[in-house]
Amino acid sequence: MKLKALFTLLSLSVTSTVFGQFDSTWVTCFTNAYKPKLSISGNKIDTCAKSVDVKVTYSGKPYYIYWNDGYSAADRTFYYSGQYQLYLLDSAGCLDTSVSLTVQLGDQYISAYAENGLTTIDICQGNTATLYAYSNSEVVWNTGEKQSTIYVNKAGKYWAKSTSSSKCQAVSDTVYVNVVNNNPVTIKYTGDTSICFGDSVLLESNHTDSNAYWYPYYKLGNKIYAKEPGEYFVYSKDEKVGCFVKSNSVNILVKMPKQINLCMVTVDSASGKNKLVWQSVNWATRYKIYRESSVAGEFELIGDLNGAGNDFFLDTTSKPRTRPYTYYIDAIDSCGNVAQENRWYQHTTLHLTANLGVSGENNLNWSDYFGIYPINTYNIFRSNNNGAFTKIASVSATVKSYSDFEPPKGSNRYYIGIDGFNSCNSTTNNIINSNMVAFGILSNQNVKIQNLGLQPNPTPGLFTLTGEFGLGVEFQVLDIQGRAVAQFTCNESNTYDVSFLPAGLYYVHFENGQSLKLMKN
Repeated sequence: MKLKALFTLLSLSVTSTVFGQFDSTWVTCFTNAYKPKLSISGNKIDTCAKSVDVKVTYSGKPYYIYWNDGYSAADRTFYYSGQYQLYLLDSAGCLDTSVSLTVQLGDQYISAYAENGLTTIDICQGNTATLYAYSNSEVVWNTGEKQSTIYVNKAGKYWAKSTSSSKCQAVSDTVYVNVVNNNPVTIKYTGDTSICFGDSVLLESNHTDSNAYWYPYYKLGNKIYAKEPGEYFVYSKDEKVGCFVKSNSVNILVKMPKQINLCMVTVDSASGKNKLVWQSVNWATRYKIYRESSVAGEFELIGDLNGAGNDFFLDTTSKPRTRPYTYYIDAIDSCGNVAQENRWYQHTTLHLTANLGVSGENNLNWSDYFGIYPINTYNIFRSNNNGAFTKIASVSATVKSYSDFEPPKGSNRYYIGIDGFNSCNSTTNNIINSNMVAFGILSNQNVKIQNLGLQPNPTPGLFTLTGEFGLGVEFQVLDIQGRAVAQFTCNESNTYDVSFLPAGLYYVHFENGQSLKLMKN
């Protein structure tokens, strides 16, 4: 009888009992049922083991024995968790079943290995081995580390364990790490590792292996010329033990050209000339000062100073009243290098012009100062009859003109100032000033100049003018060929510096034609 038919008949037999009917054929099946019984107590196996053995007891000699997963013997070993049930069938087609059995086996697994899946690995002395653990829960190595990947540099046995949420534990296979003694690799070099831009340092390995790998540039060979900044080391194959060894590291520092900016360019109140100010830097050996020529965009060298302690330059050949000037500065390092970016950080002077209005007002106009950003305010200063300058107005940096509608009687002088700006954040109180313009003085020729004298004469550098003349009067210092080598504007102290001139005979020359001899020693 087929099993399907049997289940049908069983169902029918139950129905016949309900209605008071009885079929004697099925009495034999029920009374002779084998009643299989699992040898374990209960109907559930819960263990951390990876497998479990189960034995079954039953009576008689069944014709056919099988489990619901197709296994065809009573006793068996379970390797997988699940729901299981045993069926016994005799030759007459009678069927009996066991209770349902729930099997829950250990769900924890872990494996440990080194590179390339190896469980035994050799490393060179000083190197490290990377060990990996693969598990379905948190890993704990016998070193105490809890991450899945660890790095070891000592010989030994390494393994890991893990614990599942059901408290089942698993321990990995052992990974064996052996440390091989090797000949150390060292880098030797001569000279300084702090080099000038464009130079190089020869680095050599004490190993002669031509297959040595240099980092960071992955070049082969036992030597390399290092010319870029950074950390250099080499991996070289030890000819004795046959493994790659990492050398010591050598740090190369390249002295790159550095940028230096002007703090400001102002009109010096003592000389009336343009004064360049910057922050002195200890790495500069020289400063070179450039000024834009009469051709736009072309610059000429006008000053070359020693780097030690210098932080300003007086452009004695400038004439601030005639036009604005544009400058930049180079700082030269001990390698003789200079940053090319310097010329893009130029400063252009604040230039003031003026005219007399139809109603007697004094109209001032000026150009922008370039090199400091932002500029918020321009201040207007005025002096009357050679008196002290006072601020008479302030205007926004977007305004480039001002009219003094009620100037005091007499001669008036003006200049424009930018208060409190210094791009170098110097502690000195530097103010950017424009050139000076004057009203009420037609020309230097109309200024009374008499009883002129100067002292000391000869002078090592500084001299003082004596006599009667007005402030703002300009004069030149001429060499014996009549060439102007310096130009000054008369100031309140009447003291002027010519220490930059070579020793010799000069003439202090005023525009009204008067001259004085000056000996420089």
